[in-house]
Amino acid sequence: HSAAQCSEFHVQNPVTNTCLRLVRDDMPWSNAESYCRSLGERLATLTSQASLDWLNSFAETTSSM
Repeated sequence: HSAAQCSEFHVQNPVTNTCLRLVRDDMPWSNAESYCRSLGERLATLTSQASLDWLNSFAETTSSM
């Protein structure tokens, strides 16, 4: 696998080799889905414990950003 080329607004998930945008706004799932679509993107689906662990770790290390 080659590394995903992520934009400046995204971070690469090394578990799935995909680009993710972390949005820290609290909102219901349906609003989050609509928000993602408005950006031309889709709401991420975490399909493994490894992806969830990586995302939690990433969110904790960037909580002050």
